[in-house]
Amino acid sequence: MDPVKDIYLHADFYEISMDKEITVDVPIHLVNSPVGVTEGGILQHTRRKLNISCLPDKMIDALELDVSGLAIGDSLHVEDIELPEGIVSLEEGHLTVATVAAPTIVEEEEEEVIEEELAEGEVAESEQEAESAEESKA
Repeated sequence: MDPVKDIYLHADFYEISMDKEITVDVPIHLVNSPVGVTEGGILQHTRRKLNISCLPDKMIDALELDVSGLAIGDSLHVEDIELPEGIVSLEEGHLTVATVAAPTIVEEEEEEVIEEELAEGEVAESEQEAESAEESKA
C-alpha cells in the first residue's frame, strides 16, 4: 500500500491445495448474556482467537459460542468448545476462553478519609484567617 497515494502497489496470490490441511486463527464471538451477568457478575472474554487446523473446504469465518449458561464463577475452556466436523483445535484444552467473575467491592481506606478531613479542616482554617485579616483592615 502506498502511504501517500493510498493505493495498492503489490498483491500476492497463493494456490491452496484442497486436500492438504491448513492452520489458521479463527475469531471467537460470545453470544447471549450469561446468567451470572444478570446476577451482578462480570463477563471476561480472555481468549479472542482459536488456532485450528482443517481442510480449506471446512474453513469457518468465526466461532460463535453460547455463554448463556455461565453463572458467577463458571468458565468456558477450549476443551468445552464443540467444533464442526473436520476441524481440530491446536490449542491446549485447559485454556480459558471466557469466565464470569464476581464483582469486587473496593472499600475506602481510613487513611484516605482522614487525609480528606484534614484537607477540609485546612480550608476552613484558611477561610477564618482571611476573614480575620479583612476585619483587621476595617
